[in-house]
Amino acid sequence: MKPFFFGDSARPLLGLHHPPTGAPARRWSVVLCNPFGQEYLRAHRSLRELAHRLAQGGFHVLRFDYYGCGDSAGESDEGSLAQWQADIEAAVDEVREAAGTPRVALVGLRLGATLAALVAERRADLDHLVLWDPILDGAAYLRELKAADESWLREHAHREVARGEGPPAEALGFPVAAPLAASLGGVRLDPGRWPAAHVLVVDHRAYAGAPVWVHDDGFERALVPHAALEAITSWLGTACA
Repeated sequence: MKPFFFGDSARPLLGLHHPPTGAPARRWSVVLCNPFGQEYLRAHRSLRELAHRLAQGGFHVLRFDYYGCGDSAGESDEGSLAQWQADIEAAVDEVREAAGTPRVALVGLRLGATLAALVAERRADLDHLVLWDPILDGAAYLRELKAADESWLREHAHREVARGEGPPAEALGFPVAAPLAASLGGVRLDPGRWPAAHVLVVDHRAYAGAPVWVHDDGFERALVPHAALEAITSWLGTACA
């Protein structure tokens, strides 16, 4: 695994390149698109394991942090859907050039899956997608984030939370700036019309049952859904032959 920075030198993004190991190198790369906030922290181990498995299968794999997230440039309240889509496009161009692979597939989890689908809508060269529990309704997602944040404050901070109107200002320690909330609220994906010719939709309920990004036993737990990872790896191995 090779860490590096890429993109605009004034707004660098952290990338982690997993080169092929074991199997012969393919003419394909895979970009992994992270979920948002606590969901990314919870899913980090699973996405790292997925990158390792794909690299073993001969893929160049790029994991990266969006602008304003993780170890990339920007403050945590500066992220936006438009910026993060641009970051995915930069990651696609970067891994294609760095690895010398003409074809790139996107694998996204939760909001990352939604972002991957939105990017694929405007790029004809991205016709292989893995959408892992994509967020189809942005407004419903905002309500979900708000409910989770209020529940945590009641149970762990022992604070009474007055239910206000509108989107959350914070989601389990991660700010949700007003522009981000506004753009999220307008997101709608039609599961009957995916924007790519080759799409695998992964539903956690078909595998381990528990979502990888949260666990009933608390945020200290980290789940690795081996069956789901195997399904993704196998599908990409066949679809990207």
